[in-house]
Formats: sequence, structure tokens, C-alpha cells
Amino acid sequence: MKKSAVLALALALLAGACMVGPDFERPQTTKTTTYTAAVDAPLPTDQRLVQGGALDGNWWSAFRAPDLDSVVDQAIADNQDIAAARARVAEAQESVKAATGALLPQLSFGANATNTKYGPALIGPSGFVIPTFTAYTAGPNASFPTDLFGGGRRLVEQKAALAEYHQYELEAAHLTLEGNVVAQAFAMAVARAQVAAVQTVIDNDSQNVRLVETAIGIGSATQTQLVAAQSQRERPHLAAGAAPAACRVAPCLGDPGEQGAGRVVAARFLAQGLQPAGGNSGGLAVRAGPPSA
Repeated sequence: MKKSAVLALALALLAGACMVGPDFERPQTTKTTTYTAAVDAPLPTDQRLVQGGALDGNWWSAFRAPDLDSVVDQAIADNQDIAAARARVAEAQESVKAATGALLPQLSFGANATNTKYGPALIGPSGFVIPTFTAYTAGPNASFPTDLFGGGRRLVEQKAALAEYHQYELEAAHLTLEGNVVAQAFAMAVARAQVAAVQTVIDNDSQNVRLVETAIGIGSATQTQLVAAQSQRERPHLAAGAAPAACRVAPCLGDPGEQGAGRVVAARFLAQGLQPAGGNSGGLAVRAGPPSA
């Protein structure tokens, strides 16, 4: 009998060490040797690409632009895609804990109280009466899941893989958002520099008009020359790249409209050279006055 019990226990432990289904094997992947295509232009001489190097999570901080840092931080804090991805990661991690906990020994403690009365059907018509009494029971209850075929452990593996997948999804959402915000911020910065250059041209044209007017006063210039100088000064100068970039950044910051965070971005990156045309962020005009320092 003793030998049978030991054999049964050994078989149970052996079965518990087995798991059904094939083990996961990571597929073979090709190693990436470059991040550029053959048709891409080579890097400038003052830039270099280091493969396999560690990259700071806040990679945009390498530009040392406090306004850019604050805009990206605001985008991360307010973006709904990031919030949803974080929620999926938290849910998946809790699912892993629940599946793991189901494989651990379970210990519980219970208590119960019952009020009991026996009638004549139990003791017969002898006239003997058992008074009503209260019975109390209490004690622990322990159980240990054997997981004979490894289904529980396979479930843990599945939940852990799903949690890892959602973690990579969150990282991808971060990279997409941060890359878009930084790219549009640079587009606005480029537009600001272009506007500053255009403003210099306008100032020079205005100075030319004043010189022609002075020349007319002393009789060394004609009205035709003045009209030509004025038409050159009044030619349209458009900053076409800044407004679309500001509008593309606004949804990343959780601001679907033209007010709010989108205007904050426009103010930070464009205030030195642009102002809204007619109060609408959809069009930007060059200021008539000199550019701010």
C-alpha cells in the first residue's frame, strides 16, 4: 500500500513537470546593417551614425531646446493614443499576475454558524425532545493546483507574451508621437527662419522706397522709379510652411481645434516672425514692423 502511494505521488509530480504543446522558438530574422536606403543622400560630414549605441529615452533633449522639450512632454501627457496604450499594458500585466496566482497554493479560512432543531421524525414518538441548539464550524481550507498537463503554465506564457506585445505597442506609439511632434516643430522653426529672411527683404524694399522718394524731392528720380520701388515692396511674401505644421501638431497635443495647445505651439515657435492673419491660425502673415530680437 505504501509502495502504491509513493508511486502515485511520483507519477503526479512527473505529470506536473510536463506541458502539452510545442515550446516557442524565436524565428530567424535578418540583421539590419543600415537605416538608410541606397537612394538616400549621405549624411553631412558633421554627422555620424553609431549602430548599436544606447539612446536616451528623451532623445529630443539632445537638441537642447527647452520649448521643444515642453511641447513633447505636453504631447505625451495629453495624447489619447498613449493613454490607451498604457491602459492596455496595465491590463495585460494584471492578467499575467492573475494567471500566475492560479498556479500557486490557495489557502482560505471559513467559519459558519447554524441553528438546528430535530423533530420526532429523528427520535420517534418516545416523548424525548432535543432542544434547539447552535453549531459553529471554523477552519482553514488549502488546495494546490497540480496543472498535470501544463495548461496553466501555457496560459501564463500566453499572457506574458501578450503583455510584452502591448509594451512594444506603447513604445511604438511613443516613437510615432514624439517623431511627429519634433518633425513639425522643426518645420515651424524653418518657416520662422524663412519669415525672418523675408522680413529683411521687406525692410530693404521699404528703405529703397524712401530713398526714391528723397531722390524725387531733389529732382534726381522719376515717378516711374517710385512706382517700381513701391510695387517691389508690396509683392506678396507668404510663410506657407508654418501654419500647416502648427495645425498638425495640435491634434498630437490632444487639441483637435484651432485654439488651446495648438496656439501655444504656434506662439512658442513662431512668435518671433509670424502672427495669425485675421485671428485664424490657418493663415499666417508677415508682420509689417521689424522682426523681434
